[in-house]
Formats: sequence, structure tokens, C-alpha cells
Amino acid sequence: MRPLQLTICAFGPYARTQVIDFERFGTGGLYLITGDTGAGKTTIFDALVYALYGSVSGDVREVNMLRSRYADPKEQTYAELVFQVRDQTYKVYRSPEYERPKERGTGFTKQKAVCELAFFDGRAPLTKTAEVNEQIRQIIGLSRDQFKQVCLISQNDFLKVLLAKTDERTKILRSLFKTEAFKKLQERLNAQANEKKSALAAMERSLADKIGQLETFTADEVFELEDLKHFLQICHERIGQQKAGLEKKQAAYNEDLVRLGALGEQQKKRKAQQEAACKLEEAKKKIAGLEKEKGRLDEQKELYRKWIGENSRLLEMARQSRQYEEAKKQAAHYFAGMNDVKKSLDELAGNMEKRSKALEKMRADLENEAELTARREQLLHEIETVRQLERLRKQLETARKNAVRQQEEYGRLRKAFVELEHTFRQSRLSYLDDQAGVLAQLLEEGKPCPVCGSCTHPAPAAVSGHVVSKDDVDRLERQVEQEREVLQAQANKAALALEEQDRLRREVKERSENGQDGKVLEAELDSIRKRLERFSRLSGQIRKEEALAAKDVADKERVRNDLQQVSMLYAQWKAKAEQLDKSAEDLDVLEKRIAENQQRIAQHENDAALNARELARYNALKAQCEGMLGDETIRDDGLQEQIDRLTAHLDKKKEEIGCDKLALSKEEYVYAHDRKLLEQIEAEQKETEEFRTRLSELNNLAETLNGKLSGHAKIVLESYVQAAYFDEVIDQANVRFMQMSQGHYELIRLQSGNKVSQTGLDLGVVDHYNGSVRSVRSLSGGESFEASLSLALGLADTVSAMHGGISCDTMFIDEGFGTLDEETLSHAIDMLAQLAAHKSIGIISHVSSLKERIDAQIVVRRKPGEGALAKVIV
Repeated sequence: MRPLQLTICAFGPYARTQVIDFERFGTGGLYLITGDTGAGKTTIFDALVYALYGSVSGDVREVNMLRSRYADPKEQTYAELVFQVRDQTYKVYRSPEYERPKERGTGFTKQKAVCELAFFDGRAPLTKTAEVNEQIRQIIGLSRDQFKQVCLISQNDFLKVLLAKTDERTKILRSLFKTEAFKKLQERLNAQANEKKSALAAMERSLADKIGQLETFTADEVFELEDLKHFLQICHERIGQQKAGLEKKQAAYNEDLVRLGALGEQQKKRKAQQEAACKLEEAKKKIAGLEKEKGRLDEQKELYRKWIGENSRLLEMARQSRQYEEAKKQAAHYFAGMNDVKKSLDELAGNMEKRSKALEKMRADLENEAELTARREQLLHEIETVRQLERLRKQLETARKNAVRQQEEYGRLRKAFVELEHTFRQSRLSYLDDQAGVLAQLLEEGKPCPVCGSCTHPAPAAVSGHVVSKDDVDRLERQVEQEREVLQAQANKAALALEEQDRLRREVKERSENGQDGKVLEAELDSIRKRLERFSRLSGQIRKEEALAAKDVADKERVRNDLQQVSMLYAQWKAKAEQLDKSAEDLDVLEKRIAENQQRIAQHENDAALNARELARYNALKAQCEGMLGDETIRDDGLQEQIDRLTAHLDKKKEEIGCDKLALSKEEYVYAHDRKLLEQIEAEQKETEEFRTRLSELNNLAETLNGKLSGHAKIVLESYVQAAYFDEVIDQANVRFMQMSQGHYELIRLQSGNKVSQTGLDLGVVDHYNGSVRSVRSLSGGESFEASLSLALGLADTVSAMHGGISCDTMFIDEGFGTLDEETLSHAIDMLAQLAAHKSIGIISHVSSLKERIDAQIVVRRKPGEGALAKVIV
């Protein structure tokens, strides 16, 4: 990666726009970034790193601290970098989020962050932060921290690495090589091993508890799992024997129980025979009484038939009496109905005459309806014409306002365009003037001017304080052209708005000349509407009255028919009543005699049925008792004594079987409990052994990584990794250290001589002049500088090699030159000059002697109250 041009504005100490053109230094060589302490030298590298990665290079500065305190509120804070990677050119632009004063009113507003990566091969730019970050990572091939390690050599940091004690060097290398993850891995594995040790102890305690819960035998009797299984099998066989004995006792008990049941049945049958003899005597007595009652009922059969015949005759006489009463009621009913029908007929005749006169008057009022309807349609057409004119007037007012608005917008855009065009012309003049100043800086007294050819230069042009770049001029020129197009488009809109206004004004004028007064037309239309509404109601009323008149005619005809029908029915019922009047008797007397006869008949039938049912029931009981007494009579012969003796025997056997069952149930429970526990013990024992094996492997790994494994070197994983990285760095560093010391010194990592120490990062130096190995602390100040610079460059080479040989075509070295004598400084500059044959190396330093040795410079100066200014000198 090679930076071509860095542009920053309102960034850190730089209040105004600064353009740093790295292309002026060429593709290789040394250049110096110089200035007073705190002027803003390292900020240039910060801005470069921020443009690439969106964060600054140091650990102290935050992104929200980048805004310059000296910047004008209107100036935007940003960093823009044009850089090249493998012949491809890119431009990245970033502006952080920050607060600035509001343009209107008081207070502050938040300026949002902006990010863009532009390509020069026709691809669309990327504007999302995540996409830009990922693309930069792919293009350069390094993360931010890796880029700092490769491209920024912090001399003082590596002097600390060189002179630090072992513990301090471990912390420094952890930061440089990012080995914190290995340290965390050591701690995590150690914690896991301790956790699993506790878990194993808990598993062993659980196993011992379960063995103690076994009830078949005591813990003192059992030592192995196979012994537990053998004793449990013996318990199972004993339970089988107990079950067999219990089944035999239960079978004998069941046989005795069947014999007791048979004796009980014999006793029940003997008692039933005794009861049957008593019931037989009672049934014989009851049957004799019922036979006597049956004879009395048979004697009443003739009287019963007489009551039935008399009741039939009385019922016929009652039926004729009821018909007579009904005929009298019907005749009276139809007589009253005939009078009502005559009255209704008279009312209908009067109503029909009144309705006929009302209809004639209504029809006369409807004669003017057609004329009014035609006038209403004419008025509606004229009113619609008036309304169209009103809508045109409203459209004309809208068009007039639009024309005024478009004219005002044109005026505003015209004013802005004139201001922008003026800014463009001024910027172009400033740019041309600055070009003259740039050429003037190249003039040398006695040599001809490339423009005019003069060898004397009495008044060379000067560069203005605010440098305008060619990109600024081109950007303003594009803005002028864009605004010119916008202004022309607005002019067209304003012209179209005026044309629309004129067209509507002409149309309104034409329609106004032929129009009538809309209010007069509306009043007349309202009057006609009201009259037509009255006619509509009148028409409906006429239709209703005509329907009622037709109904009256139909009702009149119907009533005449009803009158004729009622008259005929009245005559019929009157004649029937006169005929029945001769044979009718008193209905109450008849009904009383009928009720008395029916009561006698029902009583006789009920008595006969009850007698027959009782006689049948007692005959059946007699037959049943005779049948039971006809069987063989059962004798007592000590039956109850046998039952009592067998019952006592069964009670004793039942108690013995209950005790045996209880004992067997307890044995089965203990067996099931111990068998389940034994299965759990077997499973847990297997799991514990497997867990113990895994723990042993994990513990060996944890002790190895933490340098605690017996018989092995006591070096932790992090130190081992750091040592491997450190060896690579030392190998790369010695190439340059041998060169700068002219073969005198070589760095070496000292190995521990025993397995107890956890070192491995001790650093020494080989003195090739006397063949000795001594401490790096014995080096002089200049020699320490050479060693630390070699370490820094060695780290950059190592990181580059670790990432596929990625080459960074630029490098920055920050401070460390102030303590060197002239000879050591010369050796360092010579070595860096060789390194800079194929890459640009920027030395960030305020040492004045370097200004005399390095011609290419970026000079940073700070003006009080105005911020810093950077100037490139080649």
C-alpha cells in the first residue's frame, strides 16, 4: 500500500483544509515529518489510519475527539486518502460523527458520520461503513493493528522491549503479538480441570451414598459389584420359594372355603322348607274367603246388565237435549250477525260517495305538472353553466399563485447561481495564482525562468495562505454547470405557469359575458322543486284513494254475499230448534242419573277384578309351597356345629396367609429397591470411570499449557507462543543489527537451564569481537537504539511474512533519534536509506540535525489560535 495524497479538514490541530501530496516524494526514499513538539506530526499518521480503518492509530485518542477546536463551525471534519495497491488506485473518504453549533438559533446539532470508498475502474462506490471496512481489509490484507505493526515503527516501545525484565517483556509482547487469547485459554482449561475434579468428587460421593442405601445386606459385607449381583440373585430365588409355599396354603384355604359354602346352602334350604309350611296354611284360609266373595259377585251380574241398558237410553236422551240448546244459540248468533252486516253495507255506501268527490278534485290539480317539469330541466342546465364558471375562477386563482411561486423560486435560484459562479471564478483565479507561486518556489537565481526565460527574479509570486487545489476548482465548475441546468429548468416551469394563467383568464372572460345571475336561477328552481314535490305527494294520494275505492266496491259485494249467507243459516237453525223443542227433557236430571249408574258399574267391575287377582295369587303361593314340601326333607344332624368348626379353621388359615403375604411383599420391595439401586450404581460406576479418564486427559493438557506438568519444561503456552514469534523477530532484527553494528553484535534469546523456571523470553547479546554473551542492558545508548530499531523493523517484516508476504510501500518511524551521537545517527540513516530504496520511509522527529540530512520534508507549524499548517518541501 502506497499513499498518494492525504486531504484533511478540521481534523485534530488542523483547522483548515490541508493537502499532503505524498507523490512528490516518489516511490522510495526518506522524508522527514518535522515540527515542534505537539504541533501535529503524528496526527498525519492518525489521519491516514482513520481514513483507511475508521479509527485512529493511538490508544489515547477516540474518534469523537477528532474535530478541531479551531475549526469554523461551517467547516466539515473529514479525512480523504488516495492510495495505490498493486497498480490499482482507490480513494477513501471518512467524516466522523460530531456535534456542531446550529446554523439557526442556539444550541448544537449532531453531524452524522459519512463513509465512502471510490474506485477508478468504473465500479460504483461503496457507502456503507461495514462494506467499506471489509473491502479495505481485503485490499490491503491487514487489520488496523497489523497495519500499525508493519507501517508505524514506535522506537520507544521497542526500547522498552529491549531493556524490560522478563515479566514486563511478557506484558509488552502480549500487546505486540496479541497473545491474550492463549493466556485466556490456559486459564479456561485450568478452571475446567478444577471444575471437573469437583464434579468427580461429587460423583464418587453419590456412588458411595447409593451403595449405603442397599437393604439386602450391609456395606461391610460387599466389596465388588459382582458380589452385589450374586447376593441379589440369592434374594430373588428365596422370594420364588416363598411364593410357591404361599400358593399351596392359598389352594388349601380355597378348598375349605368351597366346603363351607356347600354347608351354608344346605342350611338355607332347610330354613326355606320350614317357612313354606307356614305359608301353605295361610294361603288355604285366604282362598276359602275369596271363593265366597266370588259367589256374591256372580249373583250381582243381572243387576249389572240392567244398569248398562238404562245408561244407554239416558245417554241418547242427553244427546238430543244438547242439540236443542246448540240450535237455539246458533240461531241467536246468526240473527245478530245479520244486523251487523246490514249496518256495514250502509257505511260502505257513504264512504264510496265521499271518496269519488275527493278524487275528482285531485285530478284537476295535476294538470300543470308537465309544464313545471320542463322548466326545471332548463334551469338545471343554466345553473351547471354558472358552476363551471366558478370552478374556472378557482383554477385561475391557483394558477396565479403558482406563477408567483415559480417566479420567486427562479429569483432565489438565480441569486444562488450568481454567488456560486462568483465563488468559482475567484477559486479559479486563486488556483492560477498559486500555480505561479509554486513555479516561483522552483526558481533559482542565475537560472532561466521556465516561463519568461529571465535569469533574474526580482519579485517572484508567493503562495497564498489558503491553497486551492485543482480538485476544488473542478468540483466548483461541476456545481456551476449543475446549478445552471437547474436554473434553466426552473425558468421553463415559470414560463409554463404564466401561459396557464393567461389561458384560464381568457376562458373566464368569455364565459362571464354570456352568463346569467346564478342566485335568481337558484331561487326559481327552488320554487319549482317545491311545487313538483307537492304534485308528487298528490299523485301518490290519488293512487292510494283509487285503490281504496276499488277495495270499497269489492267489500260491498262481499258484504251482500255475507248477508245472504247469514240469512239462510239463521232460517235453518231456527227451524231445527223448533223441531227439537217438542222432545227435549231436563239435561241436568239426565246427567245426574247417568253419573250414578256409571259409578255402580265401575265399582262392580273393580271388585270383580280385585277378587280374581287375589284368588290367582294365593293359588300360585299354595302350589309353590306344596312343591317345596314335596322335595326330600333336610335333617339337622349337627349341621351348625360343622359350620362353626370349619369357620374357625378358615379364620386361622386366613391370618397365616396374610402374614406370609406381608412378609413376601416386604421381600419383593427390598429386592426391587436394591435391583434398581444396583442398576444405577453400575451405570454411575461406568460413567465415573469414563469421567475420570477424560479428566486425566484434560488435567494433563491444562498442566502442560500452564507449565506444571511433571518432568517437562515449566513454560506456559503464552510464553511458548511469544517465544516462537520473538525468535522470528530476532532473526529478522539481526540482519539489520549486524549491519548497523558492523558485525559487532547479534541478539539472542536465552534458554532456561532447568525445568523449574517458567522463563524463556530473556534477551541477550552476542559480542562477536570477544565471543561472549552478555545482557542487553550492557549496551550503550547508541547501541541500544540500533538494537531497538532492528527489533522494530524485524517485527514489521515478521508480521508482513505472517500475512502472505504483504508488502507495505510506506513506513513511518516515530521518534527515538534524539539520544544518538553523530556516528550512530549516520549508521541508522544509512541503514534506513538502504531500506528506503523500494519504499517511502517517513521519520517523525523534532531533532534539528535530521533536517540537514534529509531534504524531503513535511514541515508542521502551529499558529496560536489558528491551529496547525503542514507544508511539503522536496
